[in-house]
Amino acid sequence: MSSRTTGRVEVAGVEVATEHFIGGERVASAETFVDLSPTGSATLRALSPADHTRFRDTLDERIEPFVRDDGGVELPGRTLVATASA
Repeated sequence: MSSRTTGRVEVAGVEVATEHFIGGERVASAETFVDLSPTGSATLRALSPADHTRFRDTLDERIEPFVRDDGGVELPGRTLVATASA
């Protein structure tokens, strides 16, 4: 039996809702789903089963260095920002 996920959690000091956000409303659910960009989704759907497996294996290998002991993934990031004034 699964239970519906509701509530809030704290992530890096910020309170975050745990429900899905669908149609402008928070929706509690025991299910999860993948939310991909249209381009990414179309690309993944076009892969053969063998290519999909190869993609997943490669992705798992590249993400492995960033998997924490608790199973979470923490990817490093950076941004390039430019400012100007006149």
